[in-house]
Amino acid sequence: MVPISTWDYKVEDASVRHMGPMSQDLYDAFELNGNNETISTIDPGGLCFASIQGLYQIIGEKDSEIALVKHENEQIKRRLAAIESRLVLVGQRKDL
Repeated sequence: MVPISTWDYKVEDASVRHMGPMSQDLYDAFELNGNNETISTIDPGGLCFASIQGLYQIIGEKDSEIALVKHENEQIKRRLAAIESRLVLVGQRKDL
Protein backbone atom coordinates (compact mmCIF):
# COMPACT_ATOMS: atom_id res chain seq x y z
CA MET A 1 0.00 0.00 0.00
CA VAL A 2 1.28 3.43 -0.90
CA PRO A 3 1.09 5.90 1.99
CA ILE A 4 -0.97 9.04 1.42
CA SER A 5 0.35 12.25 2.95
CA THR A 6 -0.57 15.91 3.12
CA TRP A 7 1.83 18.73 2.50
CA ASP A 8 2.14 22.35 1.46
CA TYR A 9 4.45 23.89 -1.11
CA LYS A 10 7.02 26.39 0.11
CA VAL A 11 5.88 28.87 -2.57
CA GLU A 12 2.26 28.75 -1.33
CA ASP A 13 0.71 29.93 1.88
CA ALA A 14 0.99 27.27 4.60
CA SER A 15 -2.80 27.16 4.84
CA VAL A 16 -2.98 25.65 1.32
CA ARG A 17 -2.73 21.88 1.77
CA HIS A 18 -2.28 19.13 -0.83
CA MET A 19 -2.80 15.39 -0.53
CA GLY A 20 -1.39 12.38 -2.32
CA PRO A 21 1.46 9.89 -2.44
CA MET A 22 5.09 10.88 -2.28
CA SER A 23 6.86 10.31 -5.58
CA GLN A 24 9.42 8.02 -3.92
CA ASP A 25 6.70 5.77 -2.46
CA LEU A 26 4.84 5.63 -5.77
CA TYR A 27 8.02 4.75 -7.64
CA ASP A 28 8.96 2.05 -5.11
CA ALA A 29 5.53 0.46 -5.50
CA PHE A 30 5.05 0.71 -9.29
CA GLU A 31 8.29 1.98 -10.91
CA LEU A 32 6.35 4.50 -12.99
CA ASN A 33 7.61 7.65 -14.71
CA GLY A 34 11.23 6.49 -14.90
CA ASN A 35 12.29 8.28 -11.71
CA ASN A 36 11.34 8.69 -8.08
CA GLU A 37 11.39 12.49 -8.04
CA THR A 38 8.14 13.36 -9.83
CA ILE A 39 4.67 11.97 -10.49
CA SER A 40 3.50 12.22 -14.09
CA THR A 41 0.05 13.74 -14.51
CA ILE A 42 -1.12 10.67 -16.47
CA ASP A 43 -0.16 8.00 -13.91
CA PRO A 44 -2.70 8.79 -11.15
CA GLY A 45 -5.57 8.20 -13.60
CA GLY A 46 -4.18 4.81 -14.58
CA LEU A 47 -3.60 3.90 -10.96
CA CYS A 48 -7.20 4.82 -10.16
CA PHE A 49 -8.54 2.58 -12.92
CA ALA A 50 -6.31 -0.31 -11.81
CA SER A 51 -7.48 0.19 -8.22
CA ILE A 52 -11.13 0.19 -9.28
CA GLN A 53 -10.63 -3.05 -11.20
CA GLY A 54 -8.91 -4.63 -8.19
CA LEU A 55 -11.74 -3.58 -5.88
CA TYR A 56 -14.32 -4.87 -8.37
CA GLN A 57 -12.59 -8.27 -8.35
CA ILE A 58 -12.52 -8.34 -4.54
CA ILE A 59 -16.23 -7.45 -4.40
CA GLY A 60 -17.00 -10.27 -6.83
CA GLU A 61 -15.10 -12.74 -4.66
CA LYS A 62 -16.89 -11.51 -1.52
CA ASP A 63 -20.27 -11.76 -3.29
CA SER A 64 -19.48 -15.40 -4.14
CA GLU A 65 -18.49 -16.10 -0.54
CA ILE A 66 -21.68 -14.46 0.74
CA ALA A 67 -23.83 -16.51 -1.65
CA LEU A 68 -22.16 -19.72 -0.45
CA VAL A 69 -22.64 -18.80 3.22
CA LYS A 70 -26.31 -17.93 2.58
CA HIS A 71 -26.83 -21.29 0.87
CA GLU A 72 -25.17 -23.15 3.73
CA ASN A 73 -27.22 -21.15 6.23
CA GLU A 74 -30.47 -22.14 4.48
CA GLN A 75 -29.43 -25.80 4.57
CA ILE A 76 -28.69 -25.54 8.30
CA LYS A 77 -32.07 -23.85 8.91
CA ARG A 78 -33.87 -26.71 7.12
CA ARG A 79 -31.95 -29.32 9.10
CA LEU A 80 -32.68 -27.51 12.36
CA ALA A 81 -36.39 -27.27 11.54
CA ALA A 82 -36.47 -31.01 10.84
CA ILE A 83 -34.72 -31.77 14.14
CA GLU A 84 -37.07 -29.48 16.06
CA SER A 85 -40.14 -31.11 14.53
CA ARG A 86 -38.82 -34.55 15.51
CA LEU A 87 -38.21 -33.32 19.06
CA VAL A 88 -41.79 -32.11 19.26
CA LEU A 89 -42.98 -35.57 18.22
CA VAL A 90 -40.70 -37.23 20.78
CA GLY A 91 -42.04 -34.87 23.47
CA GLN A 92 -45.60 -35.81 22.58
CA ARG A 93 -45.05 -39.53 23.04
CA LYS A 94 -46.56 -40.73 26.29
CA ASP A 95 -44.70 -43.99 26.58
CA LEU A 96 -41.34 -42.39 27.38
